Amino acid sequence: MNITDLINHFKKNTPSDVLGRKTNPEALAYSFAGDSYLKESDYAQAIIHFSKAIELDPTNHYPLTKRAKCYQMTQAYDKALADLFRSKDMDDNFQ
Repeated sequence: MNITDLINHFKKNTPSDVLGRKTNPEALAYSFAGDSYLKESDYAQAIIHFSKAIELDPTNHYPLTKRAKCYQMTQAYDKALADLFRSKDMDDNFQ
């Protein structure tokens, strides 16, 4: 599935909020694509997609934590830590 198909899929099938938090279907599509690239160890593409998800929904900690994992895997530890601390600020239950 390409990103346009993913966006359309999430727009049609995503509730307007999850656990009281407003959802952004486009951001979810980019996070989903980022997860796929992460599973394939294509960290550069994963970072691009997680970054777009963050741009579209800057209050969601999930793509930040995933992008941090990609930065860790590419030994960009300063960027990984920055994302992790930012994520922790958003969701104090983050571990």
